[in-house]
Amino acid sequence: MLSTLFTLFHLLPRTRPAVLPPIPITKNYNLSSIPQACHMYAYPSELRLMNSDYPHLDWNPGLFHMTSRNDQDARIWATQVQFQSVQATSSIDNSTLSCNLELVLPPDEGATSSDNDPAMRIYGPDPILNIYVVERAPSSPAPFASYEGAGGRNKTEAPIFATINGAPEATWTYRQSEDGTVKLGQVPCNETLTFQMGMKSPGVGWANYWAFAQVNAPAVPVQGWRIVHGC
Repeated sequence: MLSTLFTLFHLLPRTRPAVLPPIPITKNYNLSSIPQACHMYAYPSELRLMNSDYPHLDWNPGLFHMTSRNDQDARIWATQVQFQSVQATSSIDNSTLSCNLELVLPPDEGATSSDNDPAMRIYGPDPILNIYVVERAPSSPAPFASYEGAGGRNKTEAPIFATINGAPEATWTYRQSEDGTVKLGQVPCNETLTFQMGMKSPGVGWANYWAFAQVNAPAVPVQGWRIVHGC
């Protein structure tokens, strides 16, 4: 019986086993090693207040922003914001970088509408802020006589670089769509970048007014002006 089974086994057709395709190997990529868009931040070196009551007085530099225009321009405050030692060219190909000006609002949603919150106070019938690009040497004096914005001593107003609406509904929109960061526009990077800020129009009955402390990184939470550029 066993010999019969052995004979039948050898009479069965011999076929080669099927060759299965190799199993693909999935490589676990480290996402941190993939090049990402490089962003760097620059913060103001100094803010200088300018007051129409003292047109030739150069106020000490600090980190406080105040802009105001009273009824019939009885008094005007403007602020000059200067960034120094800004990276001007790319470390990759030496091309000129683009610098984007931003305003970071305070983290608390109600901060811009509460006079009791010192983070950022904005009020007035038309609290729209104008921003101008000017050329100034590092740490140069900034009396009101040198202000190039609306209401200044110059006969012609400088071109407006950007405007920000400080009305509560506008700041609410900035917070919802931009996470509290107002993107204002870009200029070619330069080692020194200077901007002047002032209210668009005089108040009616009461002043149009913005005031806040500039908080630069690494302090937190950051608020105020900053520049964003590539590497």
